[in-house]
Amino acid sequence: MGNTCSFFVRKHSDDESKFIISKEKISSSNGESQVVEGREFHNDPESVYVLAKDDIEKKRLNEVLGYWIWQLNFQRRNTMDQIYVKNYPKNCRFAIGNVLHENPFEKRFDFVQMRYFAVALRANEWDEAYASLFNQLKPGGYLQILDTSIVKCTTEPELLDINQAFSKLIASKGQDYDIGSKLAKKMETAGFNVICNNKMEVPMGWGSKRSVRYAENMRSLYISIAPGLAEQLHIDIDECIAKINRACDSMGPTKATVHVWSYLAQKPLDAPKAISSL
Repeated sequence: MGNTCSFFVRKHSDDESKFIISKEKISSSNGESQVVEGREFHNDPESVYVLAKDDIEKKRLNEVLGYWIWQLNFQRRNTMDQIYVKNYPKNCRFAIGNVLHENPFEKRFDFVQMRYFAVALRANEWDEAYASLFNQLKPGGYLQILDTSIVKCTTEPELLDINQAFSKLIASKGQDYDIGSKLAKKMETAGFNVICNNKMEVPMGWGSKRSVRYAENMRSLYISIAPGLAEQLHIDIDECIAKINRACDSMGPTKATVHVWSYLAQKPLDAPKAISSL
């Protein structure tokens, strides 16, 4: 621990190629995707997801979603089980469903994991999402949640500027930047019994490999949406990227943190179907 930059940070700082956004403005779309300033984004008119969907973003997600590794290892140890995840083991298959649709898989589950939907759902869609998940679980089934606050806990002026710009960006799409703290109440409204409610304050860039990796991951996230942040900050994209880099470099020295909430909820054995407009 501590504030000394590790080799991991210097390695990422030296590899600037992953953080470059094309200076030539590109706006194109192919139905499912659109390219803005050299980065690929979703092009679904019903979606408010603001983050990129290209290979750089996939690499960023792979660095933090160790959950998938746990699931793949679990499946290899339990070869008779059929589990919906990434289809590397032969007993797995990957399927896409919309949490706002009524039971898109046409079956019910014992366990559902929902992770980092803070930038995926509008503020008024969470109740419907939890009602849908409630109805997709078997009686006695469990829902496990992990989500975060968009805003970082910091005193650093430039990181505060980035926070404010990000908050305005997602608010313009009808999202709630602080939804993580409100999820227990929404699960209870859907009919769940919340049996675990845990708030964590996660250090960013403080010196350990994990905290430094988290800070670098946030750098990649912010730079991926630099066009949107620049618009909110009323500056050009190059200036915005420089500001993001300075802000992320300051995370360790200023002891920046982010709040992460984890929940475990259970559907009662005698539960009726959740009330929903789906």
